[in-house]
Amino acid sequence: MTSMTVTRRLPVYGSLNAGKAASLANMGAELDRVRTGVWARFCGLKTAHLSKRQIRDRLMAEGAPAGFGVPQRLWRATVEDTVDKIRAFQRAVIATEVRPKVYGRAGKDKVERKRLLVLVKSGRWREDSWLSRHIREAFAGKSPRPRVSGSIVADNCSYDVARDQNGQVWLAVMTTIQGKRLRLNLGRLPEKMVPTSTIRISPDG
Repeated sequence: MTSMTVTRRLPVYGSLNAGKAASLANMGAELDRVRTGVWARFCGLKTAHLSKRQIRDRLMAEGAPAGFGVPQRLWRATVEDTVDKIRAFQRAVIATEVRPKVYGRAGKDKVERKRLLVLVKSGRWREDSWLSRHIREAFAGKSPRPRVSGSIVADNCSYDVARDQNGQVWLAVMTTIQGKRLRLNLGRLPEKMVPTSTIRISPDG
């Protein structure tokens, strides 16, 4: 069975007051700083073998969350989301520029092809000199940067969802003030559309 991620865009119902808008904008700006730092440090090939948990734990051990004005859970969710995007970029480059060369080199030798592809997938491509050379060539000159989005990535422990007596769904997201959550009205959503997993709050509403 293949797993699938379903993405839906849910607009905030009504207009945000100035205080809520400013709070979201400030947190989004701080999380953009997190994204920029993670891209700058971990988009290179030297760290391609690290999992997002290893990267997150390394940064936490260095005390990185304290350098940003956001709750640690939002910081952590943003780090993991950013690493996912870095890995997606790396996989795309390898799929378009290196994978065809692997098939060409291995030819009909399925064992050799599988060995090379496993090294690529696990980030252990340095163990093969031919593979290492071609991957380095594929990434030469590529220095992507994250888009400034002001978005807030929140896992399901970073927000609460409740339905009021009028049937409207309210999202309560943690803020920089401990114990205080920012409430957003999502309107009368059917139960199947109520958020239950990691979400992204975008400044476009």
